[in-house]
This record gives sequence, C-alpha cells and structure tokens, in this order.
Amino acid sequence: MRLRRAGEGDIAFLMEAERGEGYERLVGQSGAAQHRAWLADPAMACLIAARDGEADGGFILLSGLGNVHDGVCMKRIVAARPDGGFGTAMVRAGLDWVFGETEAPRVWLDTLRHNTRAAHVYRKVGFVEEGVFRAAYRMPDGSRADRIVFGMLRPEWQALRDIPAVGR
Repeated sequence: MRLRRAGEGDIAFLMEAERGEGYERLVGQSGAAQHRAWLADPAMACLIAARDGEADGGFILLSGLGNVHDGVCMKRIVAARPDGGFGTAMVRAGLDWVFGETEAPRVWLDTLRHNTRAAHVYRKVGFVEEGVFRAAYRMPDGSRADRIVFGMLRPEWQALRDIPAVGR
C-alpha cells in the first residue's frame, strides 16, 4: 500500500470518494473549501492510498499532528472501493505513517455505531474500543447516532509490528 500526501489537485477525488453509494450514512462529506482549508492546516494531513500499480483507492484525513496529549485523530477514513481488504490495508498503512512520521503517543478515531464494517476493520488492525458518545452525531435525516471511540497506543502498534503478517 502506498500513501502520499494529497494536494490541491486531489480535492475532486476526495469529494467523489466520500460521496460513494450509501456513504452519506457512514462518512462525513465536505465541500472543496473545507478540503482546501484542511490541506493548508499544518496540524492536518490527508493521505491518499493506492495499491502498487492501481489508481487512488481511498484516503485518510488526519488531525492533531503535533498534539502531545490526545495524539493524532484519524478524522476521516474513506475507501473509494470498499471490500477486498483495501480499507484494512489502508488503515494499517496509516498507522505506520503516523507512528513512523510523528511523535504521536496514540492514534484515535471514532465511527458511527451502525458502521459495523468500519468497526470490524478497526478491531482487526488492533484498535481498542475506548467508549461511546451516545447520540453524538446528527445524521442527514435529523436522527441521532452513537459514536464509538477507538484508540491505539504507540506500544500497542509496536507490539503488532513484531507479529508476522500471516493471519493478521
């Protein structure tokens, strides 16, 4: 899995990816101006993922770069083509990038309770469920959804890196 930092020319891809079929109930969707602001923010990074020889397949938006207390947040994780293991590989690569390129003590993220596919991926790569923010997200239809918070500490990531890849 290759990761590269997104640039201005990637905004159309970011917006298209986060608007995949059914994603309005799973992933935040932002306009070009918001993406531009995130790309300009030194405390954020947007990493576009692709398998070798393939087109861009998703992205991870990170916030909190340099935050010595809370660590880095995987604010938005989008696989443009879900299934087939792409999301799992992308999240693992994102963890490797954060812990390899920053001094972050931890990585955290949240997902909506009904996004069971995402929660499965996060548990599979080693995230620990830390809690639930009840009715903490307003859905597009006005209903409320719970947010499940997951985290991984640097020593947990290091221990996972020592395990052979077979069976992970």
